[in-house]
Amino acid sequence: MGNEISNGCMVVKDIVQINNESFFFFSLVYLALCTLLILLCVDTRIKLSCFVDFLEIRQKTVLYTCPG
Repeated sequence: MGNEISNGCMVVKDIVQINNESFFFFSLVYLALCTLLILLCVDTRIKLSCFVDFLEIRQKTVLYTCPG
């Protein structure tokens, strides 16, 4: 089982290395959209969910890059 996890991790790491720039661009666009929503003073719940979604994207980036 340990091998499966590390192999999967390696595969995902390769995918992230290939798509790193586009993923970063996507994060930037998403953050820009969130900032727009906040500047437009939209409903607080939308602000919160938007911020949480962005944090999740950041966490996934960290997860997918795999430590080591």
